[in-house]
Amino acid sequence: MAFDASGNLILPQGTILEFEREKERIAGNRPTGVHVTCPRCGYTWERWTRRSSRSYCRRCGMAIRLEALP
Repeated sequence: MAFDASGNLILPQGTILEFEREKERIAGNRPTGVHVTCPRCGYTWERWTRRSSRSYCRRCGMAIRLEALP
């Protein structure tokens, strides 16, 4: 392990990028390509999480239960 003058751990750029990608994958904060449609008003939006969650329609406010994506 290498440290700089301030005592911070120095990591290779590839390791940092891999960590950021994995952190983003776990959080699921990116477009999934799956669209959700509100059964009440018909509003459609793209889902941004892979986990099971509750989403709210931006038009009418209806709560919609979403199952986890594989």
